[in-house]
Amino acid sequence: MSTTEAKLTGEVNKVDRSIDRLKTCPLLLRVFCNKNRHHLAREYEKGHTPENELQIYTWMDATLSELTQLIKDVNPDSRHRGTQFSFSVVAPDETHGYYYLNDIGKTENGQRRPDDQVQLASKRFRVGDYLDVAIIPKRQDAPGSNPRRDRAPQQSSDDNNNKRRSGPSNERNGGGPMRSAPRNDRRDRPY
Repeated sequence: MSTTEAKLTGEVNKVDRSIDRLKTCPLLLRVFCNKNRHHLAREYEKGHTPENELQIYTWMDATLSELTQLIKDVNPDSRHRGTQFSFSVVAPDETHGYYYLNDIGKTENGQRRPDDQVQLASKRFRVGDYLDVAIIPKRQDAPGSNPRRDRAPQQSSDDNNNKRRSGPSNERNGGGPMRSAPRNDRRDRPY
């Protein structure tokens, strides 16, 4: 049988799982972003959805890194270095009539992570499911604080030398790490 006959009859010798994005129609992905946490599953019940919806046309082989970039394009607050994106698929449970969230991975702005290359299809995403994204900003220090100034001063090599000479630190000899113990060596005196 020739290759053209195999194509006409529908026989496939090798299964190709890659998606040709030029020939395959994209799907509509409904993404709901929330700051610091995921939405609650009950917010998706009874035909309702959270208000902050982002609609993305994409394919089943879209990676979390691609989706992160698309979210950053429309959400300026998420562009800061260190911001984390936690992805969950929101799918209906047909038997009980409620929705559940299934975590599929995390990405971080400015940092490569193993979940960056996770594809939607590899996490059992089905057309019609929602994507819930928790945008977690990098933890900032208290306003007005300088992390370099607030940290304990580093010890110099002179302090380390004093520690070596001081001997054991206890109350009897009055020693301590910064205070020298009395010297019993009198060799440097001429008399």
